[in-house]
Amino acid sequence: MIVNEEKACLPQGMHVFVKENALDSSMIELLLNSDIHFKKAEVVVDDKGTVTISNTRRCREARLSVNEHSDVFEQVHTLFDEAKQLFNKEYSRDRTTVSIMRYTEQDLGHFDWHIDAVSYSSIDYVRQLSMSILLDNNYEGGQLCFENKVFDRPSPGTCIIFPSTYRHKVGVVTRGVRHSLVSWAY
Repeated sequence: MIVNEEKACLPQGMHVFVKENALDSSMIELLLNSDIHFKKAEVVVDDKGTVTISNTRRCREARLSVNEHSDVFEQVHTLFDEAKQLFNKEYSRDRTTVSIMRYTEQDLGHFDWHIDAVSYSSIDYVRQLSMSILLDNNYEGGQLCFENKVFDRPSPGTCIIFPSTYRHKVGVVTRGVRHSLVSWAY
């Protein structure tokens, strides 16, 4: 399903690709029950790619390896392929990164307003599309917010893809733990 500005109350010209059941329950269970090491998520602070831990982003991140999670990467590529016509964006499969994000009530997990389209002076590629797939919904808060649209706990497996230039945030998790799979197409 494609959501456009009329249906979703997005600003004129903003489009978001939404697909329910983009990940099946067995893949979600595998990801949530994997022995994955989470570390504090970092934030890029300049065009050289310098990163730091910041209160603007309170969550933990686990980067997935294409060797260990090739089925997940294949599904991510399939979803980006489905969405790229809407956005008229091309991307490189070689540069795709996939992470699982964990936002907890104890950490007041959130990510303030930001865009994902970072361009580093030291590298020659830029994020084109951003993806978020909710893995669970046993939490409160933690909404994925755009300037005029809020996705409040979509069902697990729901994929949302949008241009990396869209300003967005993840609201504070006020109860429980929110897990999402995120990816960026370069």
